[in-house]
Amino acid sequence: MKPREELMKPALWALLALGPAMLIVWPRWGLLAWWQRERKRRERELREDALKHLLKSEAEGAVASLLSLAGALRVSDGVAAEIVSELEREGLAAVESGRLRLRPAGREIALHVVRTHRLWESYLAERTGEPEVRWHRLAERAEHRLTPAETAALAAQLGHPLFDPHGDWIPASGDGLAAEAGAALEEFSPEQPFQIHHIEDEPETVYGHLLRLGLRPGMRAYIVSRNDAKIRLWADGAEYALSPGTARQLSVLSLPGVTAAALRGERFLSG
Repeated sequence: MKPREELMKPALWALLALGPAMLIVWPRWGLLAWWQRERKRRERELREDALKHLLKSEAEGAVASLLSLAGALRVSDGVAAEIVSELEREGLAAVESGRLRLRPAGREIALHVVRTHRLWESYLAERTGEPEVRWHRLAERAEHRLTPAETAALAAQLGHPLFDPHGDWIPASGDGLAAEAGAALEEFSPEQPFQIHHIEDEPETVYGHLLRLGLRPGMRAYIVSRNDAKIRLWADGAEYALSPGTARQLSVLSLPGVTAAALRGERFLSG
């Protein structure tokens, strides 16, 4: 009769052989289940980002198309077409004469995503020590994870702010999305005063560069000089040299009745 250890060897080898397979196919915790959850999560996030693109296009009076959607999501035209088909099947969007339009259910989801993003950036700014350059990226994750109830609780915790740290309006539940205020810096002439209203936070490298320079929403400024290679900007007592491409990250509001000399004196007196 074989020793007990000898009898157990086949079962041990069978367990060792099955171990990797079970790790892959285990119903809830296996790698296959994890991969399927991640794929579904990514597909849902792409649909929500697509709805957000349609909402922002609608607010700005721009035409949303398959090409604009592919560009906004950074996917191929084929993937964009699949996303649009899915949105149509779910009753979230429609294609009319080549234009992509939101349906009410899709608009509600898109507003929730935008509202959550801007509230989360406000939370990061007020309640954490996260570097400012990371706010947008972290908010892009949170916007897909918080439920409407959780977003409402976050808004209450923050005191229902009206604007996020970048100066963007935070829509309330049930609101529409207003067009972003502000004009392009290139529309302003030298010595014409303005207030920095918004600094675009994508791409992150350019946004980080502007933050390191010290530019922030709310600063009162004017263009000192400009040419094809450089824009010299005066803001809050200092001068900044920006490339035209970097300057396009800024949107600004006119300051009627204010002069460049008054801004310089304002800074002098406050110093």
